[in-house]
Amino acid sequence: MTLLVADSVVTYTRDYEASSQILGLFKRLTKRKVIAVVPPIAVPNIYKQTIVDIQKKVGKADVIIGIAARLAAEKGIEYVLEALPVIQKHMRGKTVKIVIAGPMEPVGEEAYKEKIMKLVHKLRKHVVFLGSITPREMGSFYQCIDVLVLPSINSTEAFGMVQVEAMLCGVPVVASALPGVRVPVTLTGMGMLVPPAKSQLLADAIIKVVGKKATLATLQRKALTVFAVSRARKAWNKLFTVIQ
Repeated sequence: MTLLVADSVVTYTRDYEASSQILGLFKRLTKRKVIAVVPPIAVPNIYKQTIVDIQKKVGKADVIIGIAARLAAEKGIEYVLEALPVIQKHMRGKTVKIVIAGPMEPVGEEAYKEKIMKLVHKLRKHVVFLGSITPREMGSFYQCIDVLVLPSINSTEAFGMVQVEAMLCGVPVVASALPGVRVPVTLTGMGMLVPPAKSQLLADAIIKVVGKKATLATLQRKALTVFAVSRARKAWNKLFTVIQ
């Protein structure tokens, strides 16, 4: 009903539009166009003291795999945990840690949290929960990791803005090849995509991305161009002008 009474309908990407049954139905019913505008994402600020504080919590590590997500089933965190032994085996002699930034007590996810904690118990020396951190702290979090992983497993994830924030900070990404979610990596080349819920493939991708982190980091400038706030602002200004 909201779509039917709206003057315009905006989605983040054409990729997500093509996969959305609701948007497809809307277009068939109304013959109206859906507009795609990537979200305006500011370059995160970085604070040295916050980096120091995070590093103290994480402890010593040679490779840090970052996850920015709440403990919710659709986020697919268990697949990164399952991938860790494979990554450790490949990176012999190096200390590898998974650092998770996000709420620890999301509503309705008690069973999933229990499942995650059972996996973490086996890997407790290699998994660090930072808990909720403020938007102001996110840039410092990205500076502490070697790769950001977005392992979402279903269509409730339509874009994943945290991966763009990481790219804007020079950090490469491994993301699920879901509609919408795969767009930032596709547009910038700053990382790799993997099928959802595939631990072995996720491990392989993380190993490859960490191995060429320096090369991928050079694509930061492209990410800054593709996701410039000015581009989103221009698109929204044009849209509001047409509506008026």
